[in-house]
Amino acid sequence: MNLRTTSTSGESPKPGHSSCEVEPQVHSWKRCCLEEYVRQLYDGDPPAPGGPGQRYYEQNMLHQASSLTSESPKRSRLRAGGLIYSQFYASIKELSDASKCKPFGNEALEGTALDPQIRKAVHATVGGHLREVETIQRAYVASKQRASIALCRSRSKSFSIREEHRISWDLFRELRSQIASSLLALSSLIHASCPPYAKGITSKVYSDSLWRSADKFATGFEFMLANSKTGLLQRDLCSVVKSKTTNGENGTWTWYGLGFSNTLPKHGYCWLESRFDWDRLRFTSEFTDGILFGNNTLHGQQLGRRAELQTFLNTIQQLEMALGWLKRCCSIAKLRERLIIWIVRICLRQFRVDVLSRVKKDIIDDHRQEPLKRETAFCVEYFRTILAQKIHKVSGNRCDIRKVSTLAHLLFDFDDEHVRAYWEDLPFRVFFRHAVIGLRSRGDHSESKESESLESMFKRRFWETLLTFH
Repeated sequence: MNLRTTSTSGESPKPGHSSCEVEPQVHSWKRCCLEEYVRQLYDGDPPAPGGPGQRYYEQNMLHQASSLTSESPKRSRLRAGGLIYSQFYASIKELSDASKCKPFGNEALEGTALDPQIRKAVHATVGGHLREVETIQRAYVASKQRASIALCRSRSKSFSIREEHRISWDLFRELRSQIASSLLALSSLIHASCPPYAKGITSKVYSDSLWRSADKFATGFEFMLANSKTGLLQRDLCSVVKSKTTNGENGTWTWYGLGFSNTLPKHGYCWLESRFDWDRLRFTSEFTDGILFGNNTLHGQQLGRRAELQTFLNTIQQLEMALGWLKRCCSIAKLRERLIIWIVRICLRQFRVDVLSRVKKDIIDDHRQEPLKRETAFCVEYFRTILAQKIHKVSGNRCDIRKVSTLAHLLFDFDDEHVRAYWEDLPFRVFFRHAVIGLRSRGDHSESKESESLESMFKRRFWETLLTFH
């Protein structure tokens, strides 16, 4: 049996008006009172916080406004007496939890925090379902509209606090007999003001606070996306929108977040920790150098082809590290040149991996793993050695591509408005595009020269690197 009591929110007089002119209120449980209740319930020896016996849920980024669930241990005297489960919550949660569907709760929304090119490259690498960006964006806008409507309507409503207990049938019958024998009648208790174990705030003030809190995060997220260069959304921006549900699932996915789990109990409110660079509006490198994405969009695709995705993430992380070092070491010419060479090798190595992955089924079994590990000559003779089927070389007038430079432009150029039907979104093109745009977007004259140097080095070294790695 479930027993419920509801403390209906009282209404406070409007400032400057008589007591008959009142406005709605929001009541919330005080955390300190809930903690004291649990201590008394268990005779001073309550279950450990965070477990099923005592679990608190902060309300709207406020530490002292909490809900509580408590499941009595199976061998405790409470369970033996018939008390199975208790919960204390505020009805304000219905504002965002209507039909068990919260705004911005769709995991697909995390996809908006990923570079579109990287999303497509991941799809080309590991497959899986690729959600359309337009669909995700419409879902995001719909969540904003739903939150706006709910907050506007809440200004004229009162929200109560509730206490519920799940008890055994035997205990329920005993309670009913006690009430009947003592001639007690169940009646409502009207408080002249907010009860001492709760905190009351006018609904208008409370909804305005929620509005500004939601607007703060939505504005920050959209501002970062709007200020990111086209086709270049760096990994530390993506990290801001990571989901806590990825924490601890495996060694690959690390969750940092904004530090709310530390600041909330310490300060009573979710302040941002000093892990955020306000000038650049992103996490500091201290927290992002060791991670790439903690995004459920990628995590879901990882489950099927973990090795391929991990290789992809490791490679793009190397590319990001090289771009970061270029910025920090721009005054050292020799080091700058070596870093550009490293970027060239990363992109061309990925080109080799992508090509061989497409013909992997045609490779002789004895050579199935060898091509992706060895750095041997990448030429016709090599393919004749590893492929089971005979290959043919096209030359002369029958060949549409007669120059190596033409082949390089066709493979790597991305701003010529020419759509590559089958390899437009392959990782090697995404890496090269990411590197060039990353250097161009710095806004520094020297770094603009670096992007030109990178592109010219591709044209010079493409054929050399394609044939063999030194």
